[in-house]
Amino acid sequence: MVSQPDETIVHVIENLPPVAVALADVTSGLASLTVNLDGSHSYDPEGGLLSYDYNFNDGTPPSNGVSPTHTFTAPGTYHVGLAVIEDWGRISGVNLST
Repeated sequence: MVSQPDETIVHVIENLPPVAVALADVTSGLASLTVNLDGSHSYDPEGGLLSYDYNFNDGTPPSNGVSPTHTFTAPGTYHVGLAVIEDWGRISGVNLST
C-alpha cells in the first residue's frame, strides 16, 4: 500500500492597520480646561491588542492610557494626537483640536 504524503493547508491573511478613534467630552472652554479623552472605540480589525499614545502638544509628557484626563493651562489651540499600535507594530492615528 502506498501512503499519501501529509498535507498542511496554510491560510495567509493581510494584517490590516488598527483604527484610531478619539473622543473628547469638551473641545473648547476657558483656561484651565480639563478634557476627558476616550480612545476605547479604537480597534484592530483582526482583534489584536492595542497600545495607546496621546500627545497633547502643549509641552507636557504624553500619556499611554486608553482614556486619560488632561488639563490645558494656557490659552491656545492644541492638536491632540492619538496613535494606536497593534501587536504586530502597525500604527494608526487621529487628531483632535481643543
